Formats: sequence, structure tokens, C-alpha cells
Amino acid sequence: MPVASVARPSVPPPSLSLIESHLQSLRPPAAGAASARLAEAGQAALAACEACVAAGGAVDEGLRGQAQALAELLFEQWHAEALAALGRRGWLAGGRDDVAPVVWALHAADLVQRLAVCRYAGVPAGLWLQVHALFAQVLARGWQDKRGRADTLTPALCYARLSLLGLTASGSLEPAKLATLFAWVDAQASAVALAEEGAAWSGGFAANLAADAPPRFYEAAEALPAQVVRLELSAVLAAVCARLNASGDVLPVAELQLLLRLRSEWGGLARRRHLRYQRLQRQSLTVLPGFAAGWHQLGGDELAAGFEPEAAAVPLRWRIVDLSLSGLQLEGGDAGVEAGSVLLLGKPGGRLRCALVRRVRRQAGGTVLYGVEYLGKRAAAGLLRVEHSLGNQEAWQAAITLHGDGWFGGGNMLLAEGRPFQAMRTFSLADGAGRKTVQATRLRSQTTRYQLFDYKIVAIEA
Repeated sequence: MPVASVARPSVPPPSLSLIESHLQSLRPPAAGAASARLAEAGQAALAACEACVAAGGAVDEGLRGQAQALAELLFEQWHAEALAALGRRGWLAGGRDDVAPVVWALHAADLVQRLAVCRYAGVPAGLWLQVHALFAQVLARGWQDKRGRADTLTPALCYARLSLLGLTASGSLEPAKLATLFAWVDAQASAVALAEEGAAWSGGFAANLAADAPPRFYEAAEALPAQVVRLELSAVLAAVCARLNASGDVLPVAELQLLLRLRSEWGGLARRRHLRYQRLQRQSLTVLPGFAAGWHQLGGDELAAGFEPEAAAVPLRWRIVDLSLSGLQLEGGDAGVEAGSVLLLGKPGGRLRCALVRRVRRQAGGTVLYGVEYLGKRAAAGLLRVEHSLGNQEAWQAAITLHGDGWFGGGNMLLAEGRPFQAMRTFSLADGAGRKTVQATRLRSQTTRYQLFDYKIVAIEA
């Protein structure tokens, strides 16, 4: 892939009524003479699912859920046709008409996974097992590089897309990064080399065809399963590194952060940074999601009027599952919280702590697991304004002041929306202690929506 941006323009999402009409048109399943109807109606349904994925954050949870149900129905029906096509024997077997349902089935499975990723949910049980079994038959027939009629995809390309996305930890990615991830998966799937047997094994990614799980990393000393497909990702990693090392091309922050993660994840086994301590008796915390709601809760109303929260904030109760040196894992209901969101955490009557959601995973029972990282202690509301040397003044913006702990080190920190940080930039900061002039000194962390940075006090304003 050339070293260039892979970002895609956003597209309008399909309507809920359109998705529901596709669901109705495909039920009952097409069979026999009705397979032509599946081919025609299925293509339109696939396009609707693709539009739902491409629309990104503009799609609500209900529409995504229906789109995933549509993609699952498409996979179920095309999977049956693909198995029938693979079972045919004779001189004419293996033509474009036989390969087409195989490609469409794998493409539908890819859309099921992408929609599940957008919802921070797992794929349906049995999906990977069916995908592996189908691709095993494709390899046995030698169809992996064949194309269906009027198709640009092959079974191998679809399986590579599924595998690349499946082995990526996507639960910690914000919606903007997910769109970039999908684009990179599409661009690099053709560079994935698939092999059943062959050269000496020195460790790497492989898919266990008898397991209901995506490919994973195997150490060199680890025994491989009996039925396995190896994935060689060296060309994919070369493209990622080329993009990171490109001179004269300033990467968007979201893409830079994503590529640094992909270089690690696609290059080997990603490990947790800290030991996790399990809670034998699960305690609960009060959680207030959202930067604006948290700012008001911390006393922002006392600083200035006109900063209204986006919606009425209702405190939630989430249970502690485990904890580490830098954060904890919480279990709670589906509150629409995405990776990259800001939370306030605390016990009733206790001091609130500011935290950032790093990972989200919806579970089958309806509960959600949230991986949360602490951002600092003694959170308080503040107002921030950039001070220019020519005397021009910008509007005040909400900010949260924090003090570093053992993880972030000591010192004063600011959490703000947007991209206000520049090294040694001067700000006017108003908080509960009054107004002061401060300078930004070091960027600690940033997401697509927020920046956390150190500051030092330059002067106390009158």
C-alpha cells in the first residue's frame, strides 16, 4: 500500500426502516429457485450494512443492532448456499457462480464482526467456527484465490480481512479510530500471506480451524493445533512502519495513535502492563459519565454561567471486577459510554476521581465491561482561556484540574476538550482558588476528544 492516508469520507447511514425492510424481504430463507432472489436482495442488504459501518458515530445503537442482525441473516443464508456449492462435483464445479456465494458469505461474516466491533460487543457464538470450517473447505477445493461473477473479492481476501480485524484489540478504540482501523484492514488484507503447512515455524499468528475464536499469536515453543492456517503479517507491518516513518507527511493524531498500537499488536503478542487483582467481594462505585456532566458536578456552575450539560446526568452504579496500579475494570449496564469517554468515579460521600474509559466490551447477558484508567487525584472544575502576546483573548472553555498520583507522577494537570496544548503556551486559569496565569509544560495523554497536560503557575492574577 502506498504511504498515504487511508481515511475515508463519512457517508449518511441507512434508515432503520430500510434495514427492517431488508430483514423482511429475506425471510423466510431463500432456497432452490429462490436463490436468485437472495443474490439480488442480498446485494442491496449488504450495501445497507456497509453504509451502516461507514457512517461511524452517526449511527445509534438500535440501528447498529438491526444492521448486525441483517448481516447475520445474510451470512446464515449464503453460508448454506456456499456449502452446497462446495459440495458440487463435476467438470463445471468451481465456476464463478459457485464461488460467488462463498465470497458473499465471508463478506457478510466480515460485516457481522465490524458491526459488533462498532457496538463494542463480541461476535455471535459459533461464527468463527463456521467461518473456519467454510474456509477449510475452500482451501481443500483450491478456491481461495478465485473470484465470483462481477466480484473483486476472493475467499482468501475476505478471510484475511476477518482475521486482521479479529486479532486486533478493538474494544479500546474510539469511533474515529475504528473507522481508520477498518480502512487499514481493507488496504492491507491483500498483503496477508496464508499458509497451511510449509516452512519452519518460529512463532506468529495462526488460526485454529477447530476453534470458535479468531487467530491468535503462538510462541515458537507453543504447539500448533492439528488444523491451522498460518498468517504471515510481515508485509502488513512494513506498510504500517512506512506510514509512521514517512517524511513530510504529518499524521492525524488519531491515525498516529492507532498505527503505533497496530505496530505492536500485529507484530506480536500484546501483554497487559500491570498485574490485575481480582475482587472476591465485588464492591460498587458511583459513576458519572461525560466531561460536561462531570465538570458541573465538580462545581463548574459556581465558576460561570452558560455552560449547560448536554443532558441531565444520572449517577450510575457499577461494580468493580478487578483493579491494577493504573485503573480498574468495572461492570455495569449499557449507558452508551464509548472508549475515550471521561468519567467521574467515587464512593457515596467520598471524593470523586477523574478517569478515562480505555476499553469497552458488551457481554451476552446485557452487561458491559469497562476498562478505566485513572487520570489523577483531587479533580476540580476550572475555566481555561488562551492568552495571546498581542492581547487577543479567546473564549473561556471548561477544564478539569487534577493532581498527579504515583502513576502520572506529581504536579498540576489539566484535562480539556479539543487541542489546546502547545508547549509553553500561556493560559489564564480560573478555579476555586482564584485566577492565575499558567504555562503548559508537557502533554501527558490525548484522545480524539481530550488532552491531558502538565502546567506550571506563572503568576497569580488580581
